[in-house]
Amino acid sequence: MALRGRMLCLFAAGIFAAAVSPAAAHHSFGAFDRGKEQMVTGTVKDWKWTNPHAFMTVAGPSADGKTVDYVIEWPAPMQLQRQGYTRNLARIGDRVTVKFHPKKDGTPGGLWADITSADGKSLKTRRKP
Repeated sequence: MALRGRMLCLFAAGIFAAAVSPAAAHHSFGAFDRGKEQMVTGTVKDWKWTNPHAFMTVAGPSADGKTVDYVIEWPAPMQLQRQGYTRNLARIGDRVTVKFHPKKDGTPGGLWADITSADGKSLKTRRKP
């Protein structure tokens, strides 16, 4: 009976490991070059405070001077709240400077690192008006 119990535990552990593997892969930040940082100053076009990640689109200048949309991926809202951020840290039409880790594929955008208002003030604790 003890051998049967051990086999059952091993089987259950295998099922659990298989179930959580896709979840761990989903949260990989492998698409971003964490060794580099870029900045863009532009206008917030879209701001989605959603799970599992928040996203901000900022219209700003590219290297050749054309205006492009930078899609910035943020952590989950709960993680942002723990750091003092609220969903109201930026509004559509706000001018912001976003520091981010660029996408490895070269498309405009990346993984959020910091954000400030156009006048250089932190947007960390912005409250509802």
